[in-house]
Amino acid sequence: SYTMEEFNTSSFINLVNFGADAYQGKLDLGSSANKTNVEIRFGPGKSQKAHRFMVPTGSTSGVPDANYTFQDYVPIPFEVWDITTNRQLMVSFRDQDTNGQFNLYESNTTGAPTEQSREYIFVNNVDYDATTPSTAIATNGGHMFQLMYNIWPTLTAGGTWNADALPVSALRFLYSEVVKIPSTSASLADPYNEYDGKNNRNFVHPDHHNIVVIKESETQKTFRFLIANDGGLFLSQTSATPGVTQGDWTMVGNGFNTSQFYGADKRPGFDQYFGGMQDNSTYFSPENVVADATTDYTTNIQLSGDGFEVVWNNLDGKKMIGGSQYNNFSRSLDGGRTWQKATAGLTSVSGSPDPAKFPFLSKLANSKQAPDILFTVGSEGVWKSSDFGGSWTLTPITEKWGFTTFADAEVSRANANIVWAGSGISSTRGLYVSKNGGATYTITNTYPNAILGTTSKLASHPSEENTAYALFSVARSPKVLRTKDLGQTWEDISGYVTNNATSTKGFPDVAVYCLYVRPDNPDIIWVGTEIGIVETLDGGNSWALINDFPNVSVWDFKGQDDQIIIATHGRGIWTAKIEATQATVNNPVISAIGTSPKSELALKIKLEEDFDSTHVWINGVKSVKLSAVAQGEYVVKISNAPKGTISAKLISYKGSSPIHSVTVVSENLTLKSYQQQYFNYFIEDVDFSLNGFSIQTFGSSNTSLKSQSNYLVNTESIATLKQPIILTADYPFFFYRDIAIVEPGNTGSTFGQPAFKDFVVVEGSKDGLTWTPIENGYDASFNSSWLSAYMNTQPGNAALFVDHNINLTSKFAVG
Repeated sequence: SYTMEEFNTSSFINLVNFGADAYQGKLDLGSSANKTNVEIRFGPGKSQKAHRFMVPTGSTSGVPDANYTFQDYVPIPFEVWDITTNRQLMVSFRDQDTNGQFNLYESNTTGAPTEQSREYIFVNNVDYDATTPSTAIATNGGHMFQLMYNIWPTLTAGGTWNADALPVSALRFLYSEVVKIPSTSASLADPYNEYDGKNNRNFVHPDHHNIVVIKESETQKTFRFLIANDGGLFLSQTSATPGVTQGDWTMVGNGFNTSQFYGADKRPGFDQYFGGMQDNSTYFSPENVVADATTDYTTNIQLSGDGFEVVWNNLDGKKMIGGSQYNNFSRSLDGGRTWQKATAGLTSVSGSPDPAKFPFLSKLANSKQAPDILFTVGSEGVWKSSDFGGSWTLTPITEKWGFTTFADAEVSRANANIVWAGSGISSTRGLYVSKNGGATYTITNTYPNAILGTTSKLASHPSEENTAYALFSVARSPKVLRTKDLGQTWEDISGYVTNNATSTKGFPDVAVYCLYVRPDNPDIIWVGTEIGIVETLDGGNSWALINDFPNVSVWDFKGQDDQIIIATHGRGIWTAKIEATQATVNNPVISAIGTSPKSELALKIKLEEDFDSTHVWINGVKSVKLSAVAQGEYVVKISNAPKGTISAKLISYKGSSPIHSVTVVSENLTLKSYQQQYFNYFIEDVDFSLNGFSIQTFGSSNTSLKSQSNYLVNTESIATLKQPIILTADYPFFFYRDIAIVEPGNTGSTFGQPAFKDFVVVEGSKDGLTWTPIENGYDASFNSSWLSAYMNTQPGNAALFVDHNINLTSKFAVG
């Protein structure tokens, strides 16, 4: 056993989370045979030599002892003493930054290996020699010789290391024996089959967090266990030795209700949800199901490990993106049916993003005004995707970037051109803001009133584009900083201001993970903390814990439709309904697109807002600008647009804030010269643009326009004639013959009603946007022979052709 005495909590050293694991804890007791009372002394005049070891390039945790290579015997700024016998001891250290000397850094286990704070100290039970290293220690793996204590010190947040000016302080380890009670142990769960394989992960999920003993019978001495882990809650059978038998455990409750979600989102217009979970990948609720607490989620995402932040595209419910650790993103463009990797530009030679360059807690950010544009962060700066994860490009940031796993990006909810990024406000870290959509970033000013360290999240305001929030989880320090001038100044609204012991505004001294300003009333701000949601009703003047919400960690807020989606770390996904929609501005819409008979690309656009300007982009190039456009519907015609498959989108502006439409993909047809008469016997398809149709031989010699057999469900097959025709009084007729063995509608239904079901229709257009049926659509009921063929599942034959002869002047004027 050990006790800690005379532990100086000054700014240069921080020993926390003591435990027996040398890689996750901070103190390793080593072999009891080597134990004695030890003191590590710091301060002026305290110096001795130490054995310096290095580990293989790129190493972080879990390095085998044999891979520690001895380098040399160098001075260090402290002394190690056996205070029982008053003898100085040998010591070793791991030179993680490879600079040839002992240094301390702020806690960092996710950055580049040489930037991580892994300068471990190893105290050896060997008499100190000021000139000569120990031959037993000065060898590969020798740091473990006569090991007494292995400690892992780090700087406190915001601290600096000056080996020549350390304060007088000491770490004292007092060792004593305890009476041991003989006991036996039995495996309850061996998830990874490392021991006996009993109750492996097929029975009990790994990564346990707590266990509760439930006493059942005092006389029979029976009880059972309730355990909580990353998979949910598991309950053992009742016994005098519960849980030790294979299959002795039962999962209790819906695991999604007790899962630890890092992020969640909602499909626009539907009660369908999407979330990333610790150790349980990324799942979403089923399509066309109103999800509730009993809903079972599914995943088609080819990801493993942990799931983190997710985004469901605000304008296109078919687009979803999520990821596992280190920015291993995956996206779907068809509502979750299929998934593809979304890491182009991020990947290394191995095909996956480099763990040394990206955060374990993968981040994703976008704007409802421009939902296809995504941002994430890495050790080199901010990454941007303009095509919803199809590809990524880097905007480098070097000055005071100070990358950590909690580095974050936030797109302003009020202006999609404003992007925030960073990981802290300190001497080594800065927060950055971009005013041009992530093309360049400027560092913001610092907060001079308190030591803050790293941020735990960034947030923005729904209507004030210059307002943003930086969240911190440092004890006795400001929890929420707000800027209203794009980072020129920051103010604490959590009531700490400086490094106070308590808040003057009622904000608890706990870790904070996310913030959300309500769009229905911006004076209401919710902050997700490790004990629940802390709320202000007056813009940050006073705070209180929301009592009717669970006391559970809250890691993410997202707004969609009239709901706030809440990702909790242990109680699943929650929603809160509000009296407002989440969009502060309605996005412009391309309601129709096509090629006019005059070979112009025509777009019908719908604006539900008064915009300062609206720009039409074709294939990523700005083509047309409409200035000072009031709300309404407009037709735009572009004579020089590219031919073939094109993508079109609108970007409207209010001030400098861009509001995007959904990108529409269409075909801009290459049309033939005008004709007054036209004939086609389907010898070839050069006069048609075919989508779902083909030109095939029918019978022994005839050729026809033919759909797939059977034709596809929920699909339109369209053949567009690329021959413009000027209607004349001399020949106003349209003649064709066809066979339509198409499912009949319900009895009594007429064309245009949903009950009419499938149909064939011939349409004409004067502008390429509005298509008018030249006669009503029809199905197999149009002809008794067709209907008989449909009812008897018979194929078509030449005898089933029916002639149609239609006077076009009933729909279109001559000329």
